[in-house]
Amino acid sequence: MDPLYATDCSDFGTFSNPPYVLENNTHGKEMAIFTQCVHYATQSGQVFYKWNWTWPYLGSLKVRGYPEVIFGQKPWMPTSTTTALPRKISTISRIDSTFNINSVGTGVFNTAYDLWILTGPTPTFDSSGKPTNIHSEVMIWTDNQGLPPAGGVIGVETTTEGTYNLYRDYFPDWKYLAFVRNVPITSGVLDLREFLTILVNRSEIDQNHYLASVEYGNELSHGTGEATLTGFSVSVL
Repeated sequence: MDPLYATDCSDFGTFSNPPYVLENNTHGKEMAIFTQCVHYATQSGQVFYKWNWTWPYLGSLKVRGYPEVIFGQKPWMPTSTTTALPRKISTISRIDSTFNINSVGTGVFNTAYDLWILTGPTPTFDSSGKPTNIHSEVMIWTDNQGLPPAGGVIGVETTTEGTYNLYRDYFPDWKYLAFVRNVPITSGVLDLREFLTILVNRSEIDQNHYLASVEYGNELSHGTGEATLTGFSVSVL
């Protein structure tokens, strides 16, 4: 029997499942007429995260939404979902993350981790509530359906479980770094610390910076689809 889902279709609507939060992130919606909903269920001790979307094409491949599961303190959040993060990178030996995702759809989207790197131990904000101490956004793409990463390729890197093209760009308020996998995967266990080690060795980030959050979901540009994520976990050692 299918699990009974609770649903939220509001912008940035959330479901809390400590130490995780499911968020209906619609940060790039602009004036689009769209549908994007997140769904949460538990059954026989298992947690099910699900989301669906319909986004129009608005003349570019800009990311419109990122329905996601959050572990930690995303820089726009006032508090963390866990005492494990934020944490100084030099004190982290492993970041094991397990995932099993089934994403189906038309149009352009990816499936990716999003890690935020801060220069201090907690996010700081200006008078308008805008974060002021983000150093980098580090993405790890596990699948891609036609979405171009920002910036350009600065290298090819291999971890214990795959090979990635590394992209870099500079946004107005932070550096963007994206590991884009050559061969897609939909399930497995990644040690995300490996990716941070690569960036430290390349002097893209510093050991004294802080990892604020680990997030996972689909970046959506346009099209229609849905995804179901099960067995998701993050362990910081």
